[in-house]
Amino acid sequence: MEHHSGKPGLPDVKESSRGRPNGVDVLSSSGKRQNTTRASEAPAEPPNSGPRCELSPVFLRSGGDGCSARGRNAAQRKLHPPGTTLRPKLKAIGGRPVSDSWGSRVLNRGFRRYVRRFVKSSFNSVRVSGSEHALGLPPGSVVVYVNHPGWWDPMAAVLFTDLLLAGRRFAAPMDAAALARYPVLEKLGFFPVERDSAAGAREFLRHSRRALADGRTALWITPAGRFHDVRESVSFQPGLSHLVDRDFGGSVLPVALEYVFWNERRPELLAKFGPLIERRELPEERPARTAFFELRLAEQQAALAGLALERSGTGFEELLAGKGGIGGAYDAWRRLSCWLRGDRFDARHETGSEGVGE
Repeated sequence: MEHHSGKPGLPDVKESSRGRPNGVDVLSSSGKRQNTTRASEAPAEPPNSGPRCELSPVFLRSGGDGCSARGRNAAQRKLHPPGTTLRPKLKAIGGRPVSDSWGSRVLNRGFRRYVRRFVKSSFNSVRVSGSEHALGLPPGSVVVYVNHPGWWDPMAAVLFTDLLLAGRRFAAPMDAAALARYPVLEKLGFFPVERDSAAGAREFLRHSRRALADGRTALWITPAGRFHDVRESVSFQPGLSHLVDRDFGGSVLPVALEYVFWNERRPELLAKFGPLIERRELPEERPARTAFFELRLAEQQAALAGLALERSGTGFEELLAGKGGIGGAYDAWRRLSCWLRGDRFDARHETGSEGVGE
């Protein structure tokens, strides 16, 4: 889902013949998959140079490194003078410390409001089927895997996290080079994944698992690894089945997305949430697990396609109503006509008339 223009992306992991991840699929702006190449082994960790004290803004930990309690206490007093209130340091989505400060919370709320306004101004409406599956999730982290119909997918993921997965933190992988140009996105839930390296694939799995260790996380991924139509059933890359196995402690939710024009100038954003996948349903073998995930998403895609072909709101719940009508002089004349007749003006065409009687 990543674009070279810096838009968010949701890469996946490609598996080697030995069953280990060996690359990450990252999409270009044209929607073509760029497969990663086999890279040499990641650089080894530097040898331990000897005992040391590792300082943290919250605590000092020695781990049997020979640092004296006196030295640790002195360093602690230097970092935090008496009277300082210590707040726990949160683990970042991408493995870096993330502040849960007032400013960070304001930034996240502002970004979600921006996404909501942006979607409302660009779509006639946002309609969802199966919202009860999202609203009824048990406590804990959730992996939401979706098809990949277009550029709007990351925005839709942020929007549905805000509207249906309240209280959860949005998370999604993003190409590291693109994220470096927009570092503020790291505070909004995106974490970096290096392209063209086996180490990058391993980092994707490591960061994803670390994110899911926080029970408030909603991790969105596109396991197909490329753009495709909602009516097209595609094969998944094995990253999802690497990430989710029978030992996975969170929830898994399939979601189908589609953007379609009906009766208005702006398109509809449609989503079909499938039932929660139970851990006991998952096959033991990874290839069988991948096929299982493919089937469950294909079922939601087929159901959504059928609802979209009806070209009506039947079967959907409208989460957001965008701006309807044509605008300009045409809608101004329609508004005036309704006013003269004593009717309430509704710019949407699907009502069947210029106005709705009071």
